[in-house]
Amino acid sequence: MLRCVAYDGSTRYATKQVPGLTCTPLSQPSQPPVHAPESIAGGQRGEIYSFDIDGVHRFATSLPPGVAVQNLRVIRYTFIETCFACGASDSEFRRLRVNREAYAPEIHAAAQEFGVEEALIRSIAHAESAFVPDVISRAGAQGVMQLMPDTAQRFGVTNTLNPAQSIRGGTQYLAWLIHRYPGHLDYAVAAYNAGEGAVDRYQGIPPFPETQRYVRRVEQLLAAYRGQP
Repeated sequence: MLRCVAYDGSTRYATKQVPGLTCTPLSQPSQPPVHAPESIAGGQRGEIYSFDIDGVHRFATSLPPGVAVQNLRVIRYTFIETCFACGASDSEFRRLRVNREAYAPEIHAAAQEFGVEEALIRSIAHAESAFVPDVISRAGAQGVMQLMPDTAQRFGVTNTLNPAQSIRGGTQYLAWLIHRYPGHLDYAVAAYNAGEGAVDRYQGIPPFPETQRYVRRVEQLLAAYRGQP
């Protein structure tokens, strides 16, 4: 995407150079850290535009023709039906490899701040998004830790697609759940998937097939991440 400035100072946006206008590329979002995967099995790539028109902030899947917009930003995302561990087939899950490099500084910092085991944070991130930073699920969960908007707001996350914010907020939520269910890490994991209300209602892991599969697979990941490299 190019930002083009006319002689009268007005601004337009285009996908290619426009004769008679001075066009420069828009700055792109920062690239994911090294070792952060850029795709997830079954994910569908998409993008939306964030911009202002006459002082009103808008989001759209295409730019309005013939209208000058300000503060244009292209937001790229990966759509998934459900979390990675919830949707992956048994064969896909058996083939997975642990990833101890993705977001290592962010995960270490969050573990230190909230007293949560790094292996558990990494297991949840792997189960939720396979470490892909721009994932959005059909339910509306977002980012590396797949935070729902209400949960993100609750734990001070203002940009759910920012890996550092997502990891910090998700770890804070994990710490809160672990404290809520002392001695029952499996309840905390189930609550991360289904919500603490469901765990409280059933006084344990809810009988939802997705949640039960999620808990089993997080346990598998946790065993792998606790092992030696």
